[in-house]
Parts: sequence; structure tokens; C-alpha cells
Amino acid sequence: MRKVVTIIALVMLVCVAYANIPGNFFTNWDDEHLIVKNKGIRSLDLLFMLANFHISYPPLTVFSHALDHLYWGFNPIGYHLTDIMLYALSVLTFFYICLGLLRDSRAGFLAAAIFLLHPLHVESVAWLSSRKDGLGMLFYLLAFLSYIRFSRSGGARFIWLSALFYLCALWAKPFTVTLPLALVLYDLLLGPRRSRVAESIRNKLPYVLPLLITALATVFLDPHNETSLPYHGGSAFMTFLAVLKVMGDYLRMLLIPVRLNSLYVVSLPSRLGEMSCVFPLLIWLALLAGALAARKRSPIFSFCTLWAVLSLLPVLQIIPTNVVKADRYLYLPVAALSLLAGSWMSGRRSAFVGRGTILAITAMITCLMLLTISRNTVWGSSFSLWKSVLARNPSNADAYNNLSIAYARIGMYQDAEDAARKALELRPNFASAHNNLANVYRLTGRNDEALVELQKAMDLTKDIVYAASVYIGMGLIYEQRGEFGKALDAYGKASQLSPAYLDDSVIIRHRELCRQKLRKQNRLLE
Repeated sequence: MRKVVTIIALVMLVCVAYANIPGNFFTNWDDEHLIVKNKGIRSLDLLFMLANFHISYPPLTVFSHALDHLYWGFNPIGYHLTDIMLYALSVLTFFYICLGLLRDSRAGFLAAAIFLLHPLHVESVAWLSSRKDGLGMLFYLLAFLSYIRFSRSGGARFIWLSALFYLCALWAKPFTVTLPLALVLYDLLLGPRRSRVAESIRNKLPYVLPLLITALATVFLDPHNETSLPYHGGSAFMTFLAVLKVMGDYLRMLLIPVRLNSLYVVSLPSRLGEMSCVFPLLIWLALLAGALAARKRSPIFSFCTLWAVLSLLPVLQIIPTNVVKADRYLYLPVAALSLLAGSWMSGRRSAFVGRGTILAITAMITCLMLLTISRNTVWGSSFSLWKSVLARNPSNADAYNNLSIAYARIGMYQDAEDAARKALELRPNFASAHNNLANVYRLTGRNDEALVELQKAMDLTKDIVYAASVYIGMGLIYEQRGEFGKALDAYGKASQLSPAYLDDSVIIRHRELCRQKLRKQNRLLE
């Protein structure tokens, strides 16, 4: 009965903490390309989803959005409700993991409540394009729970079920790749039989096939060339310095989750000796040393610390990614921190959990809930999102650029132009900002200026999505001028560059219109 009450309480906490996000809109940060204009979600065509494997938007995530579209069309309420449901399932799965590891329902509830209410998770729940985080983490946790069951019962079906969940996790979010390493840690530190390393590794053979399938798909089906991005700052060493600085930020964000942002700008340190690099390095080394030293005296501390570090490996820029620092990267470290907090409760006898302790825990949970509820409002619309980013960092060129797009969509062209110019002032070689400024010029009848900006964007851009949109802009201008041959050439290049998953109906429609007008023009000339 106590377990049922706990489950109901956790579900109610999820509903209260995230009650204000179903009314949020799609934002212009990936939602447009990955959901609204994505042809892949408009049917349950699994072959199309597999053929267009995208590291940042894997097939299982596409499939989940396709199910949303089937029932909700493009009403964002349904997509948000799905994210809340997935999150509730993750919280309950995490609760059962804590219950299995701590053997204490009070400790399990505390750990699950901290995990549930931590504001670092808002990005993964409220941002619709971040469905991959919620879905990937749910399958990661289910795989972990199944393995715990295997380690205690020995039933082979549980390890194969765990491997299946691992495949699902990888095809929802490839950064969940470190699960087998976490399970080795579990075997060595918390498992019922404390397996030896060799035995533990042998038990991970069922995870090789999911890993191999995903690796091959990543290498051979990578339309955005995301596996060969350049290092930040131009070198692996500069990237390493940036990562050290970010790791210090992560410690603060885990323990004091305030002043969070949706899109961080990470300034590169000039040398290793800067305190912003040295201090985080020393703290993390001390934590690792403490975890190794305490593996017999406090195995749960060792496990949680090493689990947090392992889960960060895919985002430490060993293989460079577009984003150096993000709240969503701390999804699993929050789980490790929450489990550690729960272990503190499990080590206290009931008699010692007095009124002061209860009040402190209640105050902490209340603060986390209020921070989460407040953070949800940031994701209400593109305007609230980018204004929030700029309030935290007024020198964020990406935020100004995306705010420019939002202004242009509702006809506020002067504000759109000002925002695009501000983005270019901060980052002169910003291809997307040149493209967006050109769009404002075109919409306000300044076609010559628009073509100049489009050419700058074309010379700078390496992203095929933006390259296609640049040619679409050129085509619209040439079509408006009556230069239908040039317009057809531009639309043709746009069609070649546009990703297969992206809705190209605008290109098709305008190409056909230009063909008709060109034939009519030629007949008149004859």
C-alpha cells in the first residue's frame, strides 16, 4: 500500500510541477525543422525514418512525434502531454531503481522527488525538440532496472530485455551509449555478488549488437555530417580548456540550480593555468580520488560519483558536438546526485529523522518545485525563450538571430532587422543572420539589398538546411522580378540541398509556377 501511495504522490508531483507547459507553443529552435516541417512525422513510414537517420533526431524520437501527429496534428498541447507522460514514467522507473539499490521506500521517494523536481530537467521536458532526452532516458532507466533484476534473479530474459531497452535508448538519444559502463560499475560496487571485472564484462556481451548497429548507422547514415565537426577554438586543446570550465559550471548547476539558460555562450580560456580551468579540474580529481578510496567504505558514494562522470563522457567534446554546455547534458548526473541524497536518508534511523530534518527536506523540495515551475515559462514561445536567453547573456548572437526570425514571422520587420543586425554585430560571419536579414529586406521590398545579404550567407554557410533556404530566398526575389529562368535555377539548387525529411512543398509549388510563367513568357516573345 505504501508503494502505491508513493507512486501516486510522484505522479501528482509531476503534474503539479509541469502543469504550466501544455499551453506552450512550438519554438523556432529546431521545432520548426524537426517537427512542423518534418515530412517524416506525417506518416508512420518506418523505412523513411530509418533511411533518414539523424544523430540529433534519431528514428525512435521521430516515430514518437509521428504518433503525436497522428492524434494531434500540429497542436503542441498533445506533444507536451506526451513529454509529461514520458517524464512521469522515467520518474517512476528511477524510483524503482532507487528502491532496489537502497531498500528503503522513504529514501527512494526522496531520491525520486529530487530527480523529478530538479529544474535542470525542464529543458528536456518543455522543449519539444528535446523529446530525445526524455525518451532516451526512459529506455536507459528501464534497461538499468532490467539489469538489476537480472543480477538478482539470474533470469536470462531480463538481460536480453535490458539489451533491447538499450537499443531503444540509443535510437532515441545516442548519448545514452555509456549504459554498459554504468552497469559494470553497478556490478563491481553495488551488485549482490560483487562480480569481478572479467565476469561483469562478459555479462555485457548482449549490449554489443545494439551498440554496433547504432555505430554503423551513425557513420553511414549521417546527412548532416555531425560526426566530423571542428573542435571549438580551432584545436583539441582549446576545446579541452572550455570543457574544464564547463565542468566547474556543472558542479554549481547540480547543487545550486539557479541562473540557468537555454543557450549558453562559453568563452574560451586563454591558458590552462586560469582558475576557471584549474579549480574545476582539482575538484573533479578530488571527487574521483574520493570515489575510488571510498569504494569499500561507501560504495554508493563511489557508484554515484563515477556514474555521473561516465554519463558526461559523450558530451565532453572528445568527439566535438555543436553545443559545449547545456542543461540537458546533466540529466543522468542529476539522477546520480538524487540517488546519493536518497542514500543519506537510508542511512538514518527513523528516530533520527526529526522535525528539523523533515522541514529542511520540505523546504528543499518546495524550492526545487518553484524553480521548475518558473523555468517552464521560459519555453512558452520563441519570444519568451530568446528574451530569457538575452536577459542572462546580452552578447548571445544566436538568440538575437532567432529573435529576428520570430519578429519577422509576425510582421514586426523593424524589430526583426534590428535583431539580425545585432547578431551580425556580435558575429560578423554569421551565415544564418545574413540570411534572416535578407528575408527582412525581401519582405520590405529591398530586393537588391536582400540579394547582397543572400550572397554573403551563401559564401559562409556550411549547413545544408540554411543553404537551401538561401536559394529559396533568391528564387522568390528572381520570381518577383520576372526572371523566371534564374528563379528556376535557384529553386533547383534549393531542392538538391534540402534534406529529404524537410517539407519541400514551397519549392515544388514555386518551381511549377515559374515553369508556367516562363512558358507563357516564351510564347509572348514568339
